[in-house]
Amino acid sequence: ASPNGVPIAITSCPGINCLLLPRTAGVLTDDAIPVRLGAEWKPSPQFKISGEIGAIAWQELTFDDSNGHRLIKDHVDPTLFIALQFTYSF
Repeated sequence: ASPNGVPIAITSCPGINCLLLPRTAGVLTDDAIPVRLGAEWKPSPQFKISGEIGAIAWQELTFDDSNGHRLIKDHVDPTLFIALQFTYSF
């Protein structure tokens, strides 16, 4: 539940707007500005190593109820991230 006592059930979604199911009839909006730098190395046709480093420089979360009333608006602190991926294709 949120700080205001509103029950929240969030589904995983890759887009900006995520519908909240099934306990609410509202919308969670996640607006963010990611900054990232990546590199890739392919030592052979089947093997690839890639990496990425970056930050979510700015992020704002808002939750509106089914009538469009703003229930929650929060600015999230900047977050650093690093990713490393090994891929083998056959």
